[in-house]
Amino acid sequence: MPDDDFLYTQVAKEISDGQIDRTTWTRAFAHSGGTEEATKSFYIRFRVERLREEVQEAAEAARKQHQAAMQTAKQRVQAGQPVTCPNCGHHGEPIREARGNALVCFLLCFLYLIPGIIYYLCRSGYRYRCAKCGTVFHEDLIA
Repeated sequence: MPDDDFLYTQVAKEISDGQIDRTTWTRAFAHSGGTEEATKSFYIRFRVERLREEVQEAAEAARKQHQAAMQTAKQRVQAGQPVTCPNCGHHGEPIREARGNALVCFLLCFLYLIPGIIYYLCRSGYRYRCAKCGTVFHEDLIA
């Protein structure tokens, strides 16, 4: 989210360019009691609040779109189809890699049976990630 300085600068630029939001100006005028300076003050405050809300709404929409793209990628991985990465746009087969390390599992089982079994159960399976940027699409917990 941009800082308030950026938003105030944006509002100042809008005012200097004569691009006043009429709805916000009318609301500011109603709150000011009709004084020009108070109207400007209220306008700036209300316009910054609105810009902040717009930025938050855009960020939320982008987050939802990214989640939907990740869900689609996960479904395509499960179906064995090529995937389009939501982060970098790369289209192709994901890289399949083991989640755990067989040597670590063997050593733990050899030295300490219970931790070895726990490691095996927690780290078994595969991870599917983008071949270009490494974004993880899906993790199979059981091989």
